[in-house]
Amino acid sequence: MIKLLPVLVIIAVIVGCGGDNAPDPAQESRESPNMKRVINTFLTHPANNYFLGAGRMPSEPLRIDLSTLIAEPNWLIASKDAEAEMVWAAVGADGSGSKFRIADNLLSQVESTPPMDEDLLALPVLVRGEDDEYELRRSAVTGSTAPALASTMEKFENVPDGSTVLGGNSLLYSYSNPTERYPHGALGDPVEWSGLVAGPVDYVREVDRIRLADDEVFEGLFPLVADLDGDGRDEIVTTVSGQDTGARLVVFRYDDDGLRRIASSAPIGSRNRWLHQIAVAPFGPEGEIEIAVVRTPHIGGIAQFYRLEGDRFDLVASAAGGYMSHVNGSRNLDQAVSGDFDGDGMIELLVPSRDQQSLIALRRIGDTVEEVWELELGSRLATNLVAAESIDGVLILAAVTEDNELLIWG
Repeated sequence: MIKLLPVLVIIAVIVGCGGDNAPDPAQESRESPNMKRVINTFLTHPANNYFLGAGRMPSEPLRIDLSTLIAEPNWLIASKDAEAEMVWAAVGADGSGSKFRIADNLLSQVESTPPMDEDLLALPVLVRGEDDEYELRRSAVTGSTAPALASTMEKFENVPDGSTVLGGNSLLYSYSNPTERYPHGALGDPVEWSGLVAGPVDYVREVDRIRLADDEVFEGLFPLVADLDGDGRDEIVTTVSGQDTGARLVVFRYDDDGLRRIASSAPIGSRNRWLHQIAVAPFGPEGEIEIAVVRTPHIGGIAQFYRLEGDRFDLVASAAGGYMSHVNGSRNLDQAVSGDFDGDGMIELLVPSRDQQSLIALRRIGDTVEEVWELELGSRLATNLVAAESIDGVLILAAVTEDNELLIWG
């Protein structure tokens, strides 16, 4: 069994601010973006792949060749430097990595990074030191710098590969109590979770834990934390899989009464059938808060939207299918994102096509889901998707393909 220290999710608060005097999208796509905030996986509002801001897609991307830097790219990471410019890093399947910047459409200040473990299970982070130099690390927080946090996380029991997410009011959430009683292996090994745990960052009170029935597991690497009903309090969205029923969405709440279950969706109905939960956002036609998932991304890839209705999580819209938001056996859960990528005031769910050679924008219209535009990649998607806000408030998107090409859309 692989051992991995828990990973803390750091919040990046994003404020979108589009403008009426936006430059021509085709021209913008040829310019090197100058970033002021970074919004990438595991650095978002807690594990929720919904990004604020307004994009200008579809457009032609800036294309940068990374073939001299790294082979078999797995992860793409970005961070903001002191001058509000972007520092990038790419990590390969063998643990090799490179840091770089982009100026005048060319790579600059390229540096190799110390090899990371080949069993890297989650997106690493770029951490800026006091000298403004960046290091590529597994986690931005360690026990030596945050003893109270470390004391809390020791209670979480989320090794070998669980990640911890940070919600509102400095509360932490994680799957816990690893088990191999549901050997689906969609995320690369037979380890899933029998428990859900919550607690405060500063350990002012004991953490609380819920355990599932013996024939169920939490199937994933982390829960998704978001306000589903607009009451200002976070809900915890999980995927629970049963031996006979397969996956369903189960919603929990953590308050003064501890952790409690508040709603569930109907199950898929067969074991080894997974729901990939992606984002909670105002997807609905009138801006209603819904969660977007991809049902069975490895065999059917059906985009579905659920809405919390009392003690039920109701399916309100479903697409025909053909989307691969996750590659079977991969730890990368971040190949799908949501936001107003085309700047029209509506939220799109951006998911890879079945062959992962394009990104398809889906939108909720009435009681249906429609494809509204598409971004061609040129070859298969190799990394997670990175979203970021430019200095003029434009939401951009970046990814690396299997032919080692970095694509940036603005």
